[in-house]
Amino acid sequence: MTGYRPLILLALMMLLPAVLSCAWVQGGISPESPEKAPPPAVPSSRTPRQAPAPPVDQARKHMAAGEYQEAIETYRLAFQKQPHDRELASAYVESIETIAAAADRAFVRQDFSAAGRNYYLLSKNSEAFKGIDQELSFNGAQLDARLGECRKALYKQGFQQYREGNLNGAIALWEDLLAIDPQNAEIQRTLRTAKQQQKNLQGRE
Repeated sequence: MTGYRPLILLALMMLLPAVLSCAWVQGGISPESPEKAPPPAVPSSRTPRQAPAPPVDQARKHMAAGEYQEAIETYRLAFQKQPHDRELASAYVESIETIAAAADRAFVRQDFSAAGRNYYLLSKNSEAFKGIDQELSFNGAQLDARLGECRKALYKQGFQQYREGNLNGAIALWEDLLAIDPQNAEIQRTLRTAKQQQKNLQGRE
C-alpha cells in the first residue's frame, strides 16, 4: 500500500487545478475577467447658480421700469462700497439726471403731479447723492424751488376744481399734493372734508 501513496498524491495534485477551475466557473468568477467598470455618473438636475447682476445693470433695469427709488437705492449701496469707481459714478449721475430731466419736461407741460413726484423723490434722496453731487446739473435749492412751485400749482388747481363742482378732480389733485407734501396739515383737513362730502353725495344716489 505504501507504494501507491506517491501515485495517489501525484494524481490529486494533477486534478487540483481542474477542480479549482470548475469552482470559479460555477461561482460566476473568471480569474481572467476584467473588473467591472463603475456605473456612469448620473448628471445632477440642479442648475448652476448664476452670479448676481452687477449693480449698474440692476439699477438700469429699475430705471427702465420706472422704479426710480429702487434704482437710487441700488446705486447708493454700490457707491458706498466703491466710491472711487468712476464707471459706477458716471452711471449713477446719468440716472439721476434722467429723473431730473423727466421732472423738468413734466413741469414745462404743466403736469405738476408728475413733476412734483420726481422733484420730491430727488429732494428726499439728496443725502444719497454725496460724492456725485458736484457732477449734477442741479442743487438742493433748485429742487426745493421747483417742488414749491408744484405744490402751489396743485393747491390752486385743486380748489379751482372744487369751486367748479368737480369734487373727484379736486380730491385727486389734493392727494397728489399730499404725496409730495405729506406734512401739510391744511391739505390733510381739506382732503378729509372733501372725501366726507363725496361719501355723502354717493349715499344720496
